[in-house]
Amino acid sequence: MVDHVIQLIVYDTLLECMAAFFDCDTSEVQKQEGVWEWADWDGEQHSQSTREAISTILKERKVWGWVEEKSIVHLWKDEEATQKEILNVLAHEIGHTHRPYHKDSFKEEQKAEKYAEVATLAFDMMNSLKLL
Repeated sequence: MVDHVIQLIVYDTLLECMAAFFDCDTSEVQKQEGVWEWADWDGEQHSQSTREAISTILKERKVWGWVEEKSIVHLWKDEEATQKEILNVLAHEIGHTHRPYHKDSFKEEQKAEKYAEVATLAFDMMNSLKLL
């Protein structure tokens, strides 16, 4: 049961989505200071500059999103993104909108990823039943 309304905003380009994330113009996105840090599922720490993160997302991913105020999902998708890839990211981001909210960012990402795993499993099952 959804206990609140979740708004979806879809962007034409990754830079537009990131400009909303940074609250700046698209021309300013790659000038953003700071480092993107995260832990992978094995707990290994990673970090990249904003410029490197943009490059990685464009090379390795076809979908990227983020959540604002636990009620707005912002999404960019490449033209070549599959339904499964889009569903995976949407489910992950929706996971961030539901309790419990974790102050520990690794735990929060793990929680959100469970939503993505369940959605992807359901997608695969529907596909195997030829329901898609």
